[in-house]
Amino acid sequence: MQKNRIFAYTMLILAVIIWGLATPVIKGTISYVPPLTFLMLRFWVAAIITIPAGIYFLRKIKISFERFKKIIIASSIGHILALILIFVGLENTRAIDGSIITALAPLIVTIMAFFILKEHITKKEIKGTLIALIGTLIIIFEPLTSQSYDFSMARLSLIGNTIFFLGMLADASYTIYIKKNLAEDKIITPIVQIIFSFLFAAIVFTPLGIGEQFYSYSQTRDGSLRACNSIDIDKYNYSKGTICNSTGCYPTPQPENYFCIQPSVRISFWNYLTAHLEEYTKGYAIQGIAFMALASGLLAYIAYNWGLKHIEASEASVFYYLQPVVGIPASILILGESYSYLLLAGSLIIVAGIYIVEKR
Repeated sequence: MQKNRIFAYTMLILAVIIWGLATPVIKGTISYVPPLTFLMLRFWVAAIITIPAGIYFLRKIKISFERFKKIIIASSIGHILALILIFVGLENTRAIDGSIITALAPLIVTIMAFFILKEHITKKEIKGTLIALIGTLIIIFEPLTSQSYDFSMARLSLIGNTIFFLGMLADASYTIYIKKNLAEDKIITPIVQIIFSFLFAAIVFTPLGIGEQFYSYSQTRDGSLRACNSIDIDKYNYSKGTICNSTGCYPTPQPENYFCIQPSVRISFWNYLTAHLEEYTKGYAIQGIAFMALASGLLAYIAYNWGLKHIEASEASVFYYLQPVVGIPASILILGESYSYLLLAGSLIIVAGIYIVEKR
């Protein structure tokens, strides 16, 4: 039993470290790849890698319709609904804000586990959770102490924060559903569940991602390859005669610069789509997609589900408090977002709360 707990803790720590890094990676990548297209590519990369294993498991074990239905429901909650909300939310808020909101997930899971799974909550869990919550609140209100804090930007990010929080609610529901319906299943191991969940998510996100691209295509002037805007700066597939900067796109005589495709060039949607997909295989875009598909997708989900298999959902959820401890420094280093000593103090208090709950 002790070995099972140590293994569970190791797997959960690995998962939350990866997911802590995922928040700034997502924020950085959606500057290049729109969210639904990002999710489509992420799940297809993971699905293609795991299809041979899926065929092997289908031949080796018999999965009933009821079990497939549970896998589809779990994937719909955790891999489709939750990730759409999280990705769209991050489009409209900072990665640090996303990391902070993520820290509220354990409280949500603990409350759900108490009412739905009838799990017992110990005094140490309550004490540790409250201490970790104090650390989270310090981080949440830290921007108010900054002289450079822009209240107008705070109002603009309110929608993004709200959408991201709804994503956390969906993600907590995924944890509860897995614990109640699949964690104890002898046939549907975490690896089997992830393989078929990712394939289902890839299928669902395909029309969503293509639809997102078609909407972008329909909004471009004269059906051009790309609508020029500030995101186009330093990106790929530019044509001569036009240069983009933060204020717009203008004619230029310098052939050595990278340019946007000129609006007068008309192309079909298929050429528009394939050109964009080709672009997403370059630079930061492919790095973000690969990280989310392989590390945050396959490795982290398998590790988390293995950990959840051996301990209670409310106890496993406390590890979510580690995500801002990883995500905030990563947001600072990767994206150059601001930080303060209060962020460090809040992170240390969160770690103290986790220690109280898990020290046994």
